[in-house]
Amino acid sequence: MSVAREQTWRLLAQLVADLSQVLGRRWEVVLHDFDQPEASIVAIANGEITGRKVGDSTSALGLPAFRTPESARTVFNYRSRTARGSPMKSSTICLTDEDGKPFGALCLNWDLDALEQAASALQELVSAQRVEVRPVDGLDMHEVLERTIADVVATFWKPASALTRDERRLAVEMLEAKGAFMVRGSVTRAAAALGISRATVYTYLANMRAGSADT
Repeated sequence: MSVAREQTWRLLAQLVADLSQVLGRRWEVVLHDFDQPEASIVAIANGEITGRKVGDSTSALGLPAFRTPESARTVFNYRSRTARGSPMKSSTICLTDEDGKPFGALCLNWDLDALEQAASALQELVSAQRVEVRPVDGLDMHEVLERTIADVVATFWKPASALTRDERRLAVEMLEAKGAFMVRGSVTRAAAALGISRATVYTYLANMRAGSADT
């Protein structure tokens, strides 16, 4: 890591601490490093809101951005929930270098639980886009992977044992698109879940990546 990048991370980590002082204890402020998906959280304030800490991984929601950082984008004021089901109003700010390449994200999560209990008197304060997203929680990367695999299988509306060969191939492609195969041990876990061999998973991935290279 360059000296300039190290200085950037130090300044951003200080910004996390400063923002938490300005915003208060109901705001979780999280800094993610795209270069280390299995321990992406490099700074966090008020992590008790979601139960996360420095060294934890990204959530399933953020995993695609780590596979293809260029797809990362800034999104303001979307609806999210903690693993306990508590409502949050969230924003994700994409961080880019001097060349415009994303290298991380600054995320702000406002715990709305107490405000929503105040009902109509505070309704204007808690307004946000009604877009439900995956829970933001303190799961480790392997738990995120298991959840991602389960979500992909669920899209076929039948158990993995009943999937056809083409459906299993499509499931592997969907997992690749979600960045699942960036995780250590992911091929073994995906193969077991889909009822195919590791060699078959590698074959599907090789064929898909070869096809992408030809386009």
